[in-house]
Amino acid sequence: MNILILTGSFGMGHNSSAVAIKQELIKQYNDSKCFIVDINEYMFPALHSIIYKGFNVVAHKYHHIYNSVCKISENQTHTPLSSIFMKKIDNLLIEYSPNIIISTLPMSSKLISQYKVQSNCKLPLITCVTDVSVHGSWVNQKTDVYFVASQISKDKLIEKGVHKEDIYVTGIPVKEDFIKINNNLSESNIKNILVMGGGLGIIPLKNSLYKDLNRMENVKVTIITGKNKKIFNELNGKYSNIEVIDFCNNVHEYMQNSDIIISKPGGITLFEAIYSQIPMFVICPFLEQEIENANFIEKHGIGKVIWNKEDNLYEQI
Repeated sequence: MNILILTGSFGMGHNSSAVAIKQELIKQYNDSKCFIVDINEYMFPALHSIIYKGFNVVAHKYHHIYNSVCKISENQTHTPLSSIFMKKIDNLLIEYSPNIIISTLPMSSKLISQYKVQSNCKLPLITCVTDVSVHGSWVNQKTDVYFVASQISKDKLIEKGVHKEDIYVTGIPVKEDFIKINNNLSESNIKNILVMGGGLGIIPLKNSLYKDLNRMENVKVTIITGKNKKIFNELNGKYSNIEVIDFCNNVHEYMQNSDIIISKPGGITLFEAIYSQIPMFVICPFLEQEIENANFIEKHGIGKVIWNKEDNLYEQI
């Protein structure tokens, strides 16, 4: 059986879930072939890097624009695919000959759904929603099955008209490294604080916060800046008790060896923290879907959310 997993690099979460799904499918069905394709790169080979850079800038510096677009597009109706897009999806399906398609990105779910409408294609489409919140763009008429983070997510899909029989509460898929939890408790008196900003490296940049963390007794601080070279260069070597590292492939080790994580509440990070059994400390979430994730964190006691910018972060930590 050929399984085609469609994703995109708007942040790292969608890709991370795609990899996690592939890992589990290969483990369960080792005679299957799983292919991961960045749908944005496939559809726009000459422009995809520009699109991603533009997204990063808007999400990081102009989040009010991002949130406005999210609200405007919440109830956007389906638009027919152009002949160019239809041909590209034809080529995609010919190239990979999938028996089933799994999407971890609203864009790919929408494209495949519309392709199925216009071509009368019967290929099963599974959409894996990678946030607790469920934006309207995730909902498409030709999606056969939805995998969602929680019962809250399922209820929201039902409110949007999806049949409850088509929704499965699975949690958000995380890579197998996060599932292999190391439960060996350290006897050290040193507390480890991990600061992360996801693939975009969006972390709090108040120098006063890092000065305070740096002077905490019996505390070691690690900051992972992801692909944000600017923040890495600004913080690296600046504080004696703070280690700064850029993009790495062993985040699971840092998370499982930490006592608390200061991070933006992305859907993937949230579930990685749950599997790693590490409480989250969230500072003033600002992206629409991450505000809902933060509410989920508070409701279920997964961590602490600071909503007021004027709060003393040092005292709260």
